[in-house]
Amino acid sequence: MALARHNDFREGHENKLGEDKYAVTPLLINDVALAKKLQKQMDETTFAGESSITVPPNCQMNYYEEKDVALVSQLDKNHRATEYWYGGRGHYDYDNGKLKSGLTTAETKLGEQFTRMMWSSTMMVAFGIKKRHVAAWYCNPPQAPFNSNAYGVPTDQKAPTFKQNVMKPCVVVSTDSKGQITYMYNKCFNDRETKAHNAKRAIHVVEKLTNNAGIAREIQKILNGMPRGEPVAMPTASKRPVSPPGEDQIKLRDCGESVFTTANVLKLLTDSLATEGWYAGIAMYDFDNHRPRSPPDRKYSDQFTQMVWASTKHIGFGVRGDTVVAWYCSKGGNTPRTASQFQQNVNPICITGTGDQRWYSCYNKKATERHNRYRIVHGTESTGFTNDEGAAKAIQKMLDAGDLMNSAADRPAAYRSCGQNKFTGSSNYNVISTDAATDKWYDDGKRHYNFQGGKPKTDAGKISALRFT
Repeated sequence: MALARHNDFREGHENKLGEDKYAVTPLLINDVALAKKLQKQMDETTFAGESSITVPPNCQMNYYEEKDVALVSQLDKNHRATEYWYGGRGHYDYDNGKLKSGLTTAETKLGEQFTRMMWSSTMMVAFGIKKRHVAAWYCNPPQAPFNSNAYGVPTDQKAPTFKQNVMKPCVVVSTDSKGQITYMYNKCFNDRETKAHNAKRAIHVVEKLTNNAGIAREIQKILNGMPRGEPVAMPTASKRPVSPPGEDQIKLRDCGESVFTTANVLKLLTDSLATEGWYAGIAMYDFDNHRPRSPPDRKYSDQFTQMVWASTKHIGFGVRGDTVVAWYCSKGGNTPRTASQFQQNVNPICITGTGDQRWYSCYNKKATERHNRYRIVHGTESTGFTNDEGAAKAIQKMLDAGDLMNSAADRPAAYRSCGQNKFTGSSNYNVISTDAATDKWYDDGKRHYNFQGGKPKTDAGKISALRFT
């Protein structure tokens, strides 16, 4: 239990190494042999507290004594010692790699205890407990290339060493009046996975998901209540809380769920492996017939369709060890749906190519077809438009570079003689999914165009009429 709580905290601290590159604090391993040695010392009849323990030379020790008599009997079943030591985070200066100045002796000791439990290069831990006393040894193998002070002792380490080994917190923690943690979740991980999800949704031109801390907290609470190292078995939807506290508009029992497990624990936290794994289910979805392919592929297509489901608005993630759990609210493609519902909510890939060759292929197809439907109404069926991929790529390249498309002289030579319409909508999703631009140009222009006179009705409506023509 103590090891699990230590690792809950450690995987919630990381350093940013560069653009989209992160280092996460490695998880500790319980050393059974060391634990037996520590427990043997604490079981001695002469044991009188912290001073009675002899710490091995390749280890550092944290010590806790429970003062609340009512909680002593539960000390081996709760996280009091670990959470107390983690409370020392308030005494540590992450930016400068040292304890804060002006601390009392007790605050300094607690800050040191925090840095020991979070020291990233420490590999092993051992715990001992006797009545109201808890001790932890943080160790490395004797042959490890670290000096005897490389275990989080602030007085003997320089700031760069501390910045490297005591990583910045990503875990958001709330405590009660007694200092016990009421909830926690990994904000950095949630932000990163939401960003990765939204990048995939952009390819299919659907609105961005909003990460919801309440959803993430509820998932993490469930995960933290499970034994580490055992397969995650999430409760059925009917056993979830109704809503996150204070957020009655989100119905957790109506949220879809995806679970991802991998042996690569560190990359799971930094490289969006879960998002990539779930999105791979695209190969199991039948876009032509608007439905998942037949089982046994259904599970994977469900994870994909849930990710890109257009009407889903909120998401939250929980992570523990080798497993990520996501809840999508409200649920999307991982529940029985009709072909019509799949067609409305699962768009095909819309962005084709990368860099200078990037273009919105599905929107170009949709907008061209919509233009031609209007042209048929006016008897120009035989002269329907053909979409020009080269022109589409040239336009997209200019827009991606921030060009406002105000001058034909800025275009590639082959397209300088082309006419141009422009439209700005309320969101990328609305512009593309509804083809609001084509409808706007047609509806406004038709009102302002004099068909009998072959000219705009008024000078005020001239621009709209020109867009229409």
